[in-house]
Amino acid sequence: PVDNDLVTVTRELKETGENVYFLNGKKTTRTALGEILDLAGLSPGGLNIVPQGAATKVADLTPEEKRRIIEDVVGIAKFDEKKSEAQRQLSQADQRLEVALARIGEMKSTLGSLDLQRNDLIRYNLLENQINWLRAVETSGRIMEQKGKVASLKSQEGEMGGRVQELGDRRQEFENRMSQVENERTRFIVDVVQGGGASHVDLQFQLAQVDNELQTLQGDLQDAEANLRSLGDETIPSLKQIVDTKEKEVSASSSTVNHLAAELTKLDERRKDLVFWLEEIVGAEAVLRQTIDGGAKQKGRVELKISEISQKLNVTELAINAANANLSAEKKRLEELRLRVNGYSEVLSRLEANTKQLFELFEGSTQELNHVDRDLSAYEERRALLLGSIEQASRTLEKASREVSKEEAFREVSESVAGERTEQSKLQEFCEGGGVAGYLGRLNQLVQSPPAYSKASSAVLGRWMTSFVVKDLRSMTALIKGARALKARAFGVIPLSEVEGSAAVEAGRSAGVIGPLSELLKYDEKYAGLVNFLAGDVVVVENEAVGYLVSSEGVKAVTLSGEVFEPGGKAFSHGFQDIVLGILQGLEDIEGVSEIEEAALSLKKAIQKRKGELEAIESDSRSLMKDRIKKIATVASLKAEADTITRISGRYKSIFKSMTQDYDREVRTVERLSAKLATNVGRREGLQKALPSLHALIQNIEALHLQEHLQELETSRKSLDEEANYLRSRIAELNLSYTRERANLENVLQRNLEENQLDLDSALDDYNQAKEFARDAPKRIRELAETKQVLAGQIEKLKQSARQSQPVLDEFENKIRRLKEERDAVGRSISNAEKELFSLRATIASAEEKTEEALGSLRILGYNDLLEAFDASESLLSELEKEYETVVSSVNKGAEKQYGEMYQNYKSLSVRHNELEKERNSIVGFIKSVEAEKKTVFMAAFAKIREEFGFIFKRLTDGEAWLELEDEEEVFSGGILLMARFGLKPAWESLSLSGGEKAVSGVALIIAMQSVQPHPFYLFDEIDSHLDAINSANLAQFLKERSTAAQIVTITLRDVFIARSDMTYGVYAAGGISRYVHYKPAAAEVSVRRG
Repeated sequence: PVDNDLVTVTRELKETGENVYFLNGKKTTRTALGEILDLAGLSPGGLNIVPQGAATKVADLTPEEKRRIIEDVVGIAKFDEKKSEAQRQLSQADQRLEVALARIGEMKSTLGSLDLQRNDLIRYNLLENQINWLRAVETSGRIMEQKGKVASLKSQEGEMGGRVQELGDRRQEFENRMSQVENERTRFIVDVVQGGGASHVDLQFQLAQVDNELQTLQGDLQDAEANLRSLGDETIPSLKQIVDTKEKEVSASSSTVNHLAAELTKLDERRKDLVFWLEEIVGAEAVLRQTIDGGAKQKGRVELKISEISQKLNVTELAINAANANLSAEKKRLEELRLRVNGYSEVLSRLEANTKQLFELFEGSTQELNHVDRDLSAYEERRALLLGSIEQASRTLEKASREVSKEEAFREVSESVAGERTEQSKLQEFCEGGGVAGYLGRLNQLVQSPPAYSKASSAVLGRWMTSFVVKDLRSMTALIKGARALKARAFGVIPLSEVEGSAAVEAGRSAGVIGPLSELLKYDEKYAGLVNFLAGDVVVVENEAVGYLVSSEGVKAVTLSGEVFEPGGKAFSHGFQDIVLGILQGLEDIEGVSEIEEAALSLKKAIQKRKGELEAIESDSRSLMKDRIKKIATVASLKAEADTITRISGRYKSIFKSMTQDYDREVRTVERLSAKLATNVGRREGLQKALPSLHALIQNIEALHLQEHLQELETSRKSLDEEANYLRSRIAELNLSYTRERANLENVLQRNLEENQLDLDSALDDYNQAKEFARDAPKRIRELAETKQVLAGQIEKLKQSARQSQPVLDEFENKIRRLKEERDAVGRSISNAEKELFSLRATIASAEEKTEEALGSLRILGYNDLLEAFDASESLLSELEKEYETVVSSVNKGAEKQYGEMYQNYKSLSVRHNELEKERNSIVGFIKSVEAEKKTVFMAAFAKIREEFGFIFKRLTDGEAWLELEDEEEVFSGGILLMARFGLKPAWESLSLSGGEKAVSGVALIIAMQSVQPHPFYLFDEIDSHLDAINSANLAQFLKERSTAAQIVTITLRDVFIARSDMTYGVYAAGGISRYVHYKPAAAEVSVRRG
């Protein structure tokens, strides 16, 4: 926001006390100025501005507080904010998921119920189809039965027609035979008349004609009378009955057709009314739905408001519960802190008492040690006097004796050592040349000692340093065989496989204890067991007193100068290796000692005289030395313990102070939580007061019962739909019945009526003709009888002349009479056959009508072709009809549609549930990624700060310091330990350091944290106030080097800072006004040189 590399901030204080701020000469506000400086990393909350005493405070921070301050530097809060927001979204997602699961459960239950109803509907439809099929099967059976009956009747009709035809042929044959006999009789009469006279013949002929006509007329009269009786008694009444029946059937069918037509018209009008009402109801439903939607939207808004208030109420309840829980936890923690503060107070009292007792013991032990020192001084003076006299008497001889002894020892050892070294060199060449499989090297090649610990390692490992190290026992056996072959006499072999499991002793890090020797040596990790075997049981200490104390505890100890203390303090050795080294160095200096040996023999005799006196003095001196060492160890132990308790007491005081501050903070936290709890309770009461009015509004909306009205309309619409469907079905059935009845009326009944009427009319005509004939025939018969009598009288007269031809005529008459009788019998048979034929035709017509009706029923059932009948169809139909009656009352015919709609809703909600599940998983994944990123960023910053801290601390103090995590797995659950080691002192945590040590450690940590978030500007207020001169100079030089990357301003009273600054400002008071001076040390130095 400022386009300038040089930024000047000015504050003007007016007489009124008002502050005016300027940025590069332009007036600005304090807020705007703070925001601009904050963007540049210049803010009181940042670590680039370090007030006085902050360094010590940083060192005094608890491990958790150190971790939190590094979190603030790194910017971990943004990850916590992201996680908090993600957790809030996760909570909302869980709530939505629970709602979706609840709705899915309800829909699943509804789907289960609808599935059962759908199964009932499928069962209902299946039963209906099966019943229709069985009814069609039975109808088909009846149709087949009627067709078989019609076929049988038609067969009988054909047979009866053939019989009538046959009887007619027979009657015609009798007629022909009668005509033939009459012709023969006529010819006979003519012949007889011709033979007796023409008048007689004519009479006879006339009489025959009359008689024939009379007989024919009488026969016809009898037939007519019989026909009249048959027609009047049987045929005509039967035909009239049939016609009446047909007329009734036609009338009934016509009435049925008219009734069906009227009912169809009525149903069609009802259907039109239903369509009208349905349209009205649908319109009303649309209007009502709009009203309901408006109310639902209003209700939804109100419910949303209720949901929001409920959610806020839940959040408030959660906050109240959390506040209660936190308040309870904080009160519990407060009580714990109170108990801990009291406990620490008691511990501090005991520590102070112990410290006082230890210092009293220390003073007593120091006095006893001084007394022993005085005794030792007296012994030393006596010993010095004795030695002085011996030296004055035999200085030369004693010197010669020592030289002889020395040279003899050199000679003996040199001969042995030289041979051993030569043999070992040959054996080493043999092994290195591949002579021994598994050879690893000599110990002095595999293990090296740092220069600071060379004497200690030589004192412990001296006789093993030239040993051969092999892989296992087999390699050791091979090396021993090779040594025998090379005739090597003295050498050491260590099989690595036998010492791999060796472990070092655990030595406490107390004052004066450096650590196990095995940890101080340099070697490859695979030889750890070897080193632990040789040096793992030896502890390196700083001095003899500590060595004696350590050895008295059962641990072998060695000092830095090479003094070895065996476990239990039972043995002590020193200088053995120095002697051996001296011998080795002096191997080449031995030459011609025979003369010195002779002088040494004489000197030894003189020295023997003084040994008795010296032994008594030495014995007393050793006894006093042991006491002195014990006293020194006791004093050192008491001093170390007193110092340790003092440091612990200081640490406990710091912890007690910190805990007291924690206790005060906890009290304030409890008060703050109590206030927060009261606020949340008040908020909850406000929210609870708002809910009843919203619920009342919803109740007012629900009180309209719009949904119930809509359900009533839907019920009415469904009822009308069902009635309309029923009417459509009924109209279709009636149309089918109307068509069938009309076709039956027009094509069957009326046609049969017409045929029967024609038969009746024909029978009536025959009856009238026969009646008229029967009425006229007697008169004619009488006329013919009279004519016959006349002619018979005339003929009688002539008979006398023709008596001889009478038998022949009688025979002709008999033939004619028999033929007439047979003809009449055949005529009666024909009449009976025709009656039977008429009855058969009426039965056939009735059967065909029933067949047509059954075919119509079959088509109504949905079948156009006949089905095959079977015996068990009737019982099966009865069982299915019973089952149908149990199902039809409870079946839901809309179950299929409702199931489909509900399934689609369930499917959509399941998809939504999956989306919510994915959303939740993504939020969980995001939280995990935030946690992982948070840990990664923190660990990267921590590693950088730890490395920079170690570098800066070493630069400032030439010591060692590092940062440790209390829990590397759960980084944010534990704290950070600041460990520092100054010089040869043991490492301590920052809380246990002295004031100056804390200051330099805090300064190093503060500067190290700048590496994570560098700033262009730093301000340190007397950061060196607790540092000594050396550390202050090092810090000033370090800041001088760092000033190349950022501007560093320090407030200081140390001249070392002023000497290394680029610009120095001095502030002083004059006349009640702050004034300042400034100068550049570099420019001043140039001017001085020039002057």
